[in-house]
Amino acid sequence: VCNSYGTKNDLSKITDVKNSIVIYNPVLNDSILSQSKSTVKDFVFDKRTKYLITVSRIAEERNIIELINIFNLLPNKKNIQLLIIGDGPLLDECKSKVKQLNLANKIHFFGYQSNPYKYLSRSHIYLSAAKWEGMGNSIIEALLFRLYVIAYDSPGGVSEMLDDGKFGSLIPSGNRKKFVSDLIKNLNNSNAKNQDLKQHLELFKPDNVTKKYIDLIEEIS
Repeated sequence: VCNSYGTKNDLSKITDVKNSIVIYNPVLNDSILSQSKSTVKDFVFDKRTKYLITVSRIAEERNIIELINIFNLLPNKKNIQLLIIGDGPLLDECKSKVKQLNLANKIHFFGYQSNPYKYLSRSHIYLSAAKWEGMGNSIIEALLFRLYVIAYDSPGGVSEMLDDGKFGSLIPSGNRKKFVSDLIKNLNNSNAKNQDLKQHLELFKPDNVTKKYIDLIEEIS
């Protein structure tokens, strides 16, 4: 069982497995929306500011340094800030990069958060510069809160999470200039009234995922 078609395709290239199937992760549990209403005590959100956000392990494959470089290229940062939720081995390196670029008042690190949803629900655009991504649970969570998503079209399931760009911008991997231009263009966009998105998100709800596993078990029993 693979958690994305990208993973399934990669598996077929390195093994002789012929009967793999795809069942997405049950990301969207019932508690997410209620948790998102919790008070944020360590940061003050300003209604005049656009908040960019990523929720990620801060490691090589997640390429957080690239997001910092992309933010630095924005020509006008006056009412834009970047929130980075997560921890990992490259956290100190990323903090040093932010300090080097004099962006400490624009890019904020919150470490690991058991409830990232209170930050996601108050943000506007979700960013992902991952070098590879098996599925991208946080992208699905961002879509639940109707954030516009801008992501590198990296190996794995990112393109599936965005339905080949239907629910955000898929940027050719490494094309920093294109990423920046799409970010500027979509600062005021969202998926707020997209009915197709509602149907898409059903794929990641526990009841539907459980049914797929039950069907699979019955098929092979």
